[in-house]
Amino acid sequence: MTMTDINLLPASLAPSKTFSKASKKLKMLSLVGFSFLVVVLAVSLVIIFILNRRLNSSAEKQESLETSIRALERTETRLYLLKDRLRNIGLILGQEQPWDQIENFENFLETFPSGVEIKSISVNASGSNIQLSIPNTIIAVEFLKNVKSYSGYSQARLTSYEFNRSGGVSISLELIK
Repeated sequence: MTMTDINLLPASLAPSKTFSKASKKLKMLSLVGFSFLVVVLAVSLVIIFILNRRLNSSAEKQESLETSIRALERTETRLYLLKDRLRNIGLILGQEQPWDQIENFENFLETFPSGVEIKSISVNASGSNIQLSIPNTIIAVEFLKNVKSYSGYSQARLTSYEFNRSGGVSISLELIK
């Protein structure tokens, strides 16, 4: 017999067997409930940890994909520009090149008297178009004499001739090869 088995209380004060059984069942039920609560808490913590890792992993993957997309957009832009440039180069190289006309025009520029100002030039394989501003009619006459005597073009067509007292003479020429 152990000390816990000894009951010094009178028998009338001893707990009834039904209360004692109910107390043991309640104690067992609370122990099982507490154990269940601990297990559910542990499982919940594991699930939260796993979900948190997945969320962090997904965020890293999303950031990596966004970086890749930005890099691909830059690459796509470069490729588009390169394709456009190659297409334009093909167009330019496919056209007849006016190199001899440019050299001829450079020689023609040497015949210009001083004071002649070039407003615009267009050189192509068949000839040149030029718009000039000349300060007075004396220089304009000298310029037109030089055009007539220059042998680099077969024909010179005067497309416009305008005189303005304050601005001088504006001339447009079409020079044909």
